[in-house]
Amino acid sequence: MRAALALAAWLAAAAPAWGCVESAAVAVGEALHYDIAWMGIPAGRATIAVEPPVAHRDRTAVRLVATARSNAFVDAFYEVRVEVESLWDCQGRYSLLFTHRGREGRRVRDRRYVFDLPRQEVRREWAGDPVERFPLLSPVQDPFSILFEARVRPLEVGRTFTLEAFEGRRRWEVDVQVLRRQRVTVPAGTFDAIVVKPLLKFEGVFQQKGDVVVWLTDDERRIPVRMESKVRIGRVAAELTSFVRP
Repeated sequence: MRAALALAAWLAAAAPAWGCVESAAVAVGEALHYDIAWMGIPAGRATIAVEPPVAHRDRTAVRLVATARSNAFVDAFYEVRVEVESLWDCQGRYSLLFTHRGREGRRVRDRRYVFDLPRQEVRREWAGDPVERFPLLSPVQDPFSILFEARVRPLEVGRTFTLEAFEGRRRWEVDVQVLRRQRVTVPAGTFDAIVVKPLLKFEGVFQQKGDVVVWLTDDERRIPVRMESKVRIGRVAAELTSFVRP
């Protein structure tokens, strides 16, 4: 079930309307709200938001925030409470910091990755464990920011592009297949979408590794209106119920 469930104010005001990343797909003030269902059964809710840029060391980063919460029915056998945050470099579009806090069933999965390019290392901090260090010779995405990097890339049906992400204790290459154009209806409305399939080899924020499909609006916003993942039993889907764009 875990499969169900990515500066100061004056600087933000001085930035372009979409924030510090030069793409309309990363709009400061964006808030996306989803209903989560498992095999058609309501299971919980999730949100994705883009918050104003902040200073991080000598860089400027946009804050990408997500939450997921199971409903009362699911809580009875598998409670989920998750908060995720990425600091995403405004100019380079790579992760500077990734934080995951929360509980999934009986597991507490608090973890933090610090991507320190000047020192060429990733520091992995897991609740109760010693800090681990891994080499980092070039920028990477984290398990959440990879969704936003996919949103800003040119999408051409029939093509595949590759992104690099760090999760666990290693760097991964993630192939993203651009499958087709499709009109899709979700609670938030009917949208012309581009369907992409990231071939994850690790567990993402809202989905497990393997069979994941995402519907992005076929416009400059690239809003994820539907996300679907195969799990051990059945499939889990997240559908957009409402959204706010600046």
